[in-house]
Amino acid sequence: MKQTRHPLGLALVLLSLGLNLLTIIFFILQPDLFTAFTIIPIWIWGLLGLFLSLVSYFLFQAPLTLFTSAAWFVSIFALSDEAPALFRLGSPPPQTGHPTPYLNRKPIRVISCNWSSYDRSLVPILQPWQPDIVFIQEIPHPYLIKQLADELYGQNGDYRYDAQHLCGVVLRGRIKKALLEPQYRSQYLTARLPSGDFMELVNLHLQPASTNLSLWRPSCWKEQRRNRIERRNELEFALAFLREYTPFPSRPALIAGDFNAPATDGATRVLQRDFTDTFQAVGTGWGNTYHRRFPLLRLDQIHSSHHFLPLRSRTVSIPNFEHRMLISDLLLE
Repeated sequence: MKQTRHPLGLALVLLSLGLNLLTIIFFILQPDLFTAFTIIPIWIWGLLGLFLSLVSYFLFQAPLTLFTSAAWFVSIFALSDEAPALFRLGSPPPQTGHPTPYLNRKPIRVISCNWSSYDRSLVPILQPWQPDIVFIQEIPHPYLIKQLADELYGQNGDYRYDAQHLCGVVLRGRIKKALLEPQYRSQYLTARLPSGDFMELVNLHLQPASTNLSLWRPSCWKEQRRNRIERRNELEFALAFLREYTPFPSRPALIAGDFNAPATDGATRVLQRDFTDTFQAVGTGWGNTYHRRFPLLRLDQIHSSHHFLPLRSRTVSIPNFEHRMLISDLLLE
């Protein structure tokens, strides 16, 4: 038998092609039944598929290996969450200081940050960025958020802290209404900015992610599926809450925080009709926020209603934090 027709080489190529086809289907459709598969970044599956293809080529010179490799490269670049932002590396990201004006108008700078129970002030970290609104999760002490508001804005700022769920919001302007929903780790605020504009703010810290990745066990697939459904229920509740108790969708709104799932997760699709994922739209560089040392997942997200035009977005690594900080500049149209 010719080496080019070695059955093991052909089997490896077919296995890689089959994995590629399933990966495309699962990542496009995001079926809940296969959440355990799609919770893993697509480029990890791509590396596995490319490995199978390369083994079949170098050991057996199997046919179709070049086609299979090309199919994986196309799939990764087309469907990975990371690719669009990496292609925008030439675009200017947010810089320290006040956000750069756009068409002679001042953008709003929004930051989402998981404090990760860090027990020291965030002032030295946030002050250089001159944010207008900061969404924070996992604040260890209430005095820290008051200190942050006082140092950033003085008499021109305001804040709200949720002691039960350890989350809070600080902003330049005034908070006119604050609603808490004890069922979930979330805050609902109505804010008035110095410009006089009103907007709705939702600070989320969704259900903790399942760390069970034992794909050979049925319990893993059931647990990941249940975990996604719980997160989707939270997001659907947040949208219903906004519509019931605020002027949304006629009033601008921001939903931000720690989503505890990749940005491509099927649960976030409930936001796509009314909101834009700001980093997905205009982000530059490596956008994954968790874990800081080796960021594989973009858990921290900022979603803006269609009243906003996203201009720039990036992530910033903070020493001693588990999450990277997400920064987005938005223009209120």
